[in-house]
Amino acid sequence: MDALRAIALLGILIINIRSISGLDFLNAETLATVQGGADRLAATTLAVLVKGKSLSAFSFLFGFSFTLFLDSCLRSERPFLPLYLRRLFVLLCFGLINAAFFYWGTSSSTTRFWACCC
Repeated sequence: MDALRAIALLGILIINIRSISGLDFLNAETLATVQGGADRLAATTLAVLVKGKSLSAFSFLFGFSFTLFLDSCLRSERPFLPLYLRRLFVLLCFGLINAAFFYWGTSSSTTRFWACCC
């Protein structure tokens, strides 16, 4: 499962490279002068083959790890909620550090916040 999560994260990184590089913030005229036909073909191919699948796979794996974590707590008779909230808090901290220092475009902090609220 960790290998699948790594592949999904790699796909998300590949898709986010465009935003990180600033290409998403250019107007159409400037983008047309910067990008050639091969660049547009590569961007379209990545959008079709990688974008939706990576985000979906990562979301699925996050939910699946939740069920594994719940099952583990039930089998070992440990309290689930405090451990789960601690896990979400640590992930929220990682997301906030990522947003503050590395890349603001990821939604991991928002996801962890809403997971705590629900």
